[in-house]
Order: sequence, then structure tokens, then C-alpha cells
Amino acid sequence: MSENRPFCVGFAAETDDVHNNAQKKLEKKKLEMLFLNEVNRESGFPFYADKNQIWVFQEGHAPQQLPVNTKEALADEMRDLVLTLYCEKNRN
Repeated sequence: MSENRPFCVGFAAETDDVHNNAQKKLEKKKLEMLFLNEVNRESGFPFYADKNQIWVFQEGHAPQQLPVNTKEALADEMRDLVLTLYCEKNRN
């Protein structure tokens, strides 16, 4: 990460070729991390559900799937992942 470049995290909601599209966004936008919602066209999951399932993309790592959980619990887990990566990248 360049010293002058901000730490950037992205979010994607995909319906087709979800992993490939998420990986392309991560690379094209030069993000440190991207969170993917895999949207089911028929049900609208996760937008119309109380729970969600998220994929986490990071450069140089295989995508990581977080377990289905409440949206609040996933938000907490996402925050922790972002903070951990931010601290790792900004150690002197």
C-alpha cells in the first residue's frame, strides 16, 4: 500500500459469476478487502432476510466465507476483520 493511498474496503452485491466479479472489483479498484453478498435472484436473499452470509476477498488470499449469522453479528465480524487488516498494514 502506498503511503499516500487511503485504506479502502469495498462492498459488492452480485447475482452472476459472483466470485469472479468480486475478485475483478477487488483488483480493479485496488481494494485492501471486499465483502461480497451473493444475491439470490428468486428470493432476494440477503436483502429481505434477517440473516446473511458474506464472502471476504483479500489480495493474495482465497475467498473466505463467513457463516450465516444475523446482520448485526456479521457487521461486528466485518468491522473486526477490517480493523485487524488495517492495523497489520499500518504497523511501523
